Formats: sequence, C-alpha cells, structure tokens
Amino acid sequence: MTQLRSAGGELVTIPNSAITQVKNLTRSWSRANLSVNVAYDTDPVKAINVLRQVGEDLYNDPEWHDKMLAVPDVLGIDSLTHEGMTITIWIQTAPAQQWSVGRELRFRVRQP
Repeated sequence: MTQLRSAGGELVTIPNSAITQVKNLTRSWSRANLSVNVAYDTDPVKAINVLRQVGEDLYNDPEWHDKMLAVPDVLGIDSLTHEGMTITIWIQTAPAQQWSVGRELRFRVRQP
C-alpha cells in the first residue's frame, strides 16, 4: 500500500498494484505555470513588458535568485474571453520551489 497526503490534507491509500503512472514535480527542476488575467482596455504590449520586468526583478533579487533557474518566460496571450485576455508565464525553479516562487511573482504583480 502507498499512502499520499493531498493538498487538502486528506490521506489517500492506494494499492501498489493500482499504481500505473508516477509523476514527480520536484526531481531536477520544477516549473511554476502562471496565468494572469488582464482587462481588454489594457495595452497588451505594456502588460507583457510589465510582467517581464517583474519577473526579471524577482530573478535578480538575491533572496529569490537561487530558487529560480532562469528568468521567467512570459509566453504571451494564451486566451481571449469576453472579460479580457490571459497571459501565461512559465518559471523554471529549483526542485519544490515552484509554489513559493509563483506566489511571490503574483504578489509582486499586484504591487503598485
């Protein structure tokens, strides 16, 4: 039997014979995948440039630099909805750092 703890705290018990696939989010490196929703009246070039600058600032911050393996990659606009557009960012991180790095980038994006 294998037991895993979910993000919500539940204990999940799985017979080993039922395990057919294993995914490891922390071996060698990890990646934070962020989606930032932007209103339609926002200039998309400006929004992408701001996100790139925030990512570079985070990468160059000595407190965060060792948790990141590269400057965040702002991929661009991935979807359009009636409310706005979604810009996707990928951040390659040290193992198991994707969650804290993602939270910090989101926090910094919201700063004036």
